[in-house]
Amino acid sequence: MPRLRPYVRYNESTLIPEDEETLRENGSYPSGHTIRGWAMALLLCEINPAAQDDLLALGYQWGQSRAIAGYHWQSDIDAGRLLASAGYARLHTHEEFLADMAAARAEYAQLAGQSVGVESAKAAAPAPSAAIYNMAGEQVNEEPHTGVYIYNGVKRVTK
Repeated sequence: MPRLRPYVRYNESTLIPEDEETLRENGSYPSGHTIRGWAMALLLCEINPAAQDDLLALGYQWGQSRAIAGYHWQSDIDAGRLLASAGYARLHTHEEFLADMAAARAEYAQLAGQSVGVESAKAAAPAPSAAIYNMAGEQVNEEPHTGVYIYNGVKRVTK
């Protein structure tokens, strides 16, 4: 039997009563709205990193709204975010997704009036003297040959 939604369990009304009957027999775990909202926020952050704070806040609030409306338990929302994050990370192992993402970033940059291509990559390249940190937050003297580290404020992974 699927997990009962809060409004069903407590026999209370939600903030969106017109959806109650349709969702009454549909389990609450995990929150599909949260999965969609959080995945969308992650995707848009990758396309427009400058708007990351606002986009992540919106994605977070999208999920929280489901508890506020009475449709989900907090653990349904937390599980939705976790599933969205794991699924989104998995997409980064597919060449087609990576190519589509690069095209989306370039299209956004062009629409936003930002330069694209080699010149913008050169302009964005970190200075050679930028600090390098390991994942323990300790400054190191040179780039590791393998592993995860932070260089000029950006996470890097080497194999």
